[in-house]
Amino acid sequence: MTQYASFQTNVAWLGKDFGESFARRVFGDTVVDALPRYARGNSTGKIKAEIAWVRCIEGGWVGQGRDAMREEAIGRVERRVGKMLYVQLRGRDAVFASSGDSSYEYLLRN
Repeated sequence: MTQYASFQTNVAWLGKDFGESFARRVFGDTVVDALPRYARGNSTGKIKAEIAWVRCIEGGWVGQGRDAMREEAIGRVERRVGKMLYVQLRGRDAVFASSGDSSYEYLLRN
């Protein structure tokens, strides 16, 4: 039997204190200050974006397909348990910034 790695994806709105402080810690003040803000309504002045991240919960095998020539599995072993593997700062229609191993980007697509 194969022990597969398991991942957890989370999303936080930057209009809340946790989301904004987390984004500033990962991407810095200059990137977060350049993001668009709400101009009307109850959320006036709050950042109009969200931060999403992928964290490894349990280590194991991460398959990436099969090799057609040798008929064997292609992949790697993920050992970074408890670490953030990929972080993405995104708005409604665009990705503003990203950090980490981009091979885990597919886990954040809606």
